[in-house]
Amino acid sequence: MGVGPDAARCGAMDGHLRKRSWHFRDTTAPQCQPAHTPGPAELLEPPAHPPATLYDELSHSPPSIAPMKIVMPNWRPWPQVNVGGLRHFGHLLALGLAGITLLYAEHAVAKPVAAWHLIDLLSEGLAVLMLSVWLVQLRASRPEGHVTTLLCLGLASLLAGSWADLMDEFWKVPHQVVWLWGLESSLNLLGMGLLTWGLQQWRGEQLALNQQQQRRERLFREHRSVDALTQLGDASYMQAQLLRERAAGHPGQLLMLAWPGLEAVQREQGLVAAEKLLQEAAQMLLLYLQPDELLCRYAAQHWLVLLPERSGPAARERSALLLQALQLFAQARAPKAPRPQGVSAEVLSLLSPDALMLSLLQRLEADGAAA
Repeated sequence: MGVGPDAARCGAMDGHLRKRSWHFRDTTAPQCQPAHTPGPAELLEPPAHPPATLYDELSHSPPSIAPMKIVMPNWRPWPQVNVGGLRHFGHLLALGLAGITLLYAEHAVAKPVAAWHLIDLLSEGLAVLMLSVWLVQLRASRPEGHVTTLLCLGLASLLAGSWADLMDEFWKVPHQVVWLWGLESSLNLLGMGLLTWGLQQWRGEQLALNQQQQRRERLFREHRSVDALTQLGDASYMQAQLLRERAAGHPGQLLMLAWPGLEAVQREQGLVAAEKLLQEAAQMLLLYLQPDELLCRYAAQHWLVLLPERSGPAARERSALLLQALQLFAQARAPKAPRPQGVSAEVLSLLSPDALMLSLLQRLEADGAAA
């Protein structure tokens, strides 16, 4: 039995609408109807019930159409730490600035608009804005403590002094109000003293942190080259270290360690368990490093260890010790998984740092395939 052209065209259109689910269909009308081409008179004829507004047109949409939902970005303000045990330090500072404004309004004479200096207003207003931004960033990036309190109090005093300097552009202080004349200078002097004291305390704090981070970073700090999972330096950080060693002509050994068993752990126990083992292995290796050595994460389950000023038997002994430590850790945590492997090469090689690390990776893969 043959199928007419109208029925075939209607069936093809139904299939097309089923594939394109974002096209709307009128479920109350027949699904298969012969195509109708309107004539010129029908095209010029207005609709029987034209919508009065765009809202009326949208309100006559098919009932199956879901209303549009606007999803706003999930923006969260930076958390601000307490300053001196005060949770609402920012609110108290704002009240202090409002108090300075009231003092000028009460004891000073307002200047006419013609006496305002636009350049002074812009420069002093920008100083107030930048000090506010610095204070917010400081409270958002540092933990609560003695150093944070000193730095925040110093910036807050400088901010109050700059605010008083800005108020001088709107009010003229009479000569008999001596204490208001010295308000700006006193706040700035207090702020510089507190900030200097806080920076001196911050120096001692940084020296202690540098001692803790000695095996994670060496000679320089670059937060953009830190691996997010293990908090170790990445391959680019090790590359920069190798370039420094070569520029100074220092001998050394570059060791690459691999734990292929983490792939089996990931298949059996999941990604979270494998990442936890990766973090624990990195912490364990840090305990075995000497102060001048450096541990970085290369990729996946691979680590790089820089052994400076070591070559020959001394370098081989250190490499064997680190590999044995990783193997014992792997045997205890994942006894059925493949054992870790390690290869090393001289730092003063003819290969570039990238090529040197890639050659170590290829040697590890070849050893794993042979095993």
